[in-house]
Amino acid sequence: MEASAPKRSRRTQEERREEAEHRLLEAAVRIIAKNGVETFTLADVGEAAGYSRGLPAHYFQTKSGLLASVIGYLVDHYFRRATFQGRQRITIDDIVAEVSSFMEVAKKNPLAAKAFMAAMAGAVTNPTLSEVAQNHNADVIAKYEEGILNGIKHGEIDSGIRAHSWAIMLVAATRGIVAQWLIHPKKVNLDLLREDLEQAIRHCFAPR
Repeated sequence: MEASAPKRSRRTQEERREEAEHRLLEAAVRIIAKNGVETFTLADVGEAAGYSRGLPAHYFQTKSGLLASVIGYLVDHYFRRATFQGRQRITIDDIVAEVSSFMEVAKKNPLAAKAFMAAMAGAVTNPTLSEVAQNHNADVIAKYEEGILNGIKHGEIDSGIRAHSWAIMLVAATRGIVAQWLIHPKKVNLDLLREDLEQAIRHCFAPR
């Protein structure tokens, strides 16, 4: 007599909750990428995810709470990059790779990039989103600044570079280029702009 296949254990409540949150956030990403952050409701997200219209309110309480979670979700699953973290000696190549990675991820995941840009733009007028965006921006800028200072310390980057200012400019440049590409992809060559930005960084950061 053949042995029966082992029964699959039932999912725990935590696993079901994680799956529900994931599906709700993915639904919100799709909606935000298509329509922005202003017009949709929590009920729309629940319906798009295949759940009841009231479930998003149970998990996220408010639309602002959901939007804040969307930013964190996009960062964790798509845009949290730090290719040079943990290295003892940071070079210009490491900075360039970090800059390039954001645009590469955006190109591979345009839906996520649209949602990220729309949510960050919404932070200009939404206090809840603003706090989340500020924290994320501060984290990214600090990583760039730390990397640049490390490169200066080891003679890999010109000592005249203002690390904090350049960290902000790198974030602004990468997001600005991606935003222009998303708005008009047929007219904006993302690959070419990435190459030009990389060349500009190498020129400006090269030790004098």
